[in-house]
Amino acid sequence: DDLFKEEFKRFRNSRGEFAAGEVIDFENVEPSGASQFGVSNMPTPPLSACKTAQRLGLLPADKWIVFSLATAPGPYVRVLQIEFFLIFKPTKNIYLRNPGLYVIPNPFRAGGQHHWVKQCLVTYPCKPNVCNLDAHVVRAGDGRLWPRDLNNLPSAAEVLVSRDPKDMSEVSKNVSEVPKDVSDVSKDASEVSKDVSKMPNHSDLLHKLHWVTLGYHYDWTAKVYHKEHRSPFPEDMAELSTFILGAAGFPNFVPEAAIVNYYNLGSTLSGHTDHSEEDLSCPLLSISFGQSAVFLIGGGTKQVRPKAILLRSGDVVIMSGASRLAYHGVPKILPPHKGMETPHCLSQDTLQTYLEGAHSEGARLPWCLCGKAQGTVVADSESANTVQCLSCSRLLNSWPEFAAYLSYSRINVNIRQVVSH
Repeated sequence: DDLFKEEFKRFRNSRGEFAAGEVIDFENVEPSGASQFGVSNMPTPPLSACKTAQRLGLLPADKWIVFSLATAPGPYVRVLQIEFFLIFKPTKNIYLRNPGLYVIPNPFRAGGQHHWVKQCLVTYPCKPNVCNLDAHVVRAGDGRLWPRDLNNLPSAAEVLVSRDPKDMSEVSKNVSEVPKDVSDVSKDASEVSKDVSKMPNHSDLLHKLHWVTLGYHYDWTAKVYHKEHRSPFPEDMAELSTFILGAAGFPNFVPEAAIVNYYNLGSTLSGHTDHSEEDLSCPLLSISFGQSAVFLIGGGTKQVRPKAILLRSGDVVIMSGASRLAYHGVPKILPPHKGMETPHCLSQDTLQTYLEGAHSEGARLPWCLCGKAQGTVVADSESANTVQCLSCSRLLNSWPEFAAYLSYSRINVNIRQVVSH
């Protein structure tokens, strides 16, 4: 029996409300499960590593908590405090259901996710990176898809209603099962508001964007990487991924390819394995932003019933060891709670607080989200001691438009090493 497909359908057709224990929520771990292992106090990382974490929008590594799943004596979780550059060793006589699977609930500082959302929406879709639209349209200039007039972003209802399934399948028709499913829209989502007019033309491409590839560009038809088909891997994403994986015990990881998936409410990602890379001993790194999702992780075949994990904005998943080739997928993007369309960690107020703290050091080098000391700054009108580089100031001022997109969307970045070194 295809137990993975059975669970996938069950969660896909759900209303997003689950019984206790049905979905593992690492923000609400039962004390009885965590106490079976305890929490270890680990050494503080070097000062240089703390500064790097701050510049990347991350908490210091010793503040992260890493979870992994076990099968005996029950479906509880084991909790570990992360140690810088230390490989975790499972507790003796404990058998992990998914050995090598680690989940780090939101290791980002408050306000630290905003830069990465902007990169995923504004920068990464630009040429020479490749996206699902390139087989069907010619993108002018740098290929930017984010509306230049940020005040004209559509509402969530407009996006959901205007997504014609026939139109979506045309955009994705030459794509394999993994990214194609990201274009699917559920019946519930399409009926949010039937009387809303069609989305403005300027956003047609944006709401049809389902994936972008960075570095080595995957051939979805042949399911291989062509070494001659690649573009420079983004430096900031390379630094973020090597820092996280280095802290988690994978200091030799080389980021060479990434897939950025863009989900709307109703989108899914069918069960699959990632096995096209040369060195399958290298981990996969997944980072989520925006709306929460149900993530299914099973075994080496679809005959293994998968576990369901709730992933929130900022959560990190590392698939290594036996879990590197496990079947996994996303059957459900959860709708936002009423009154909180965008997660608090992605609010404009959170970004404002972050920037005020990041730039409150006066003449000292500002560890701002752009990661650089800018030559031109703007002063805060209320405090002569608070400055912002122009990049951060523009991000703050335009954030309501990004928040509008995130109110109905989830972004996932999956980074991998392609070639053996």
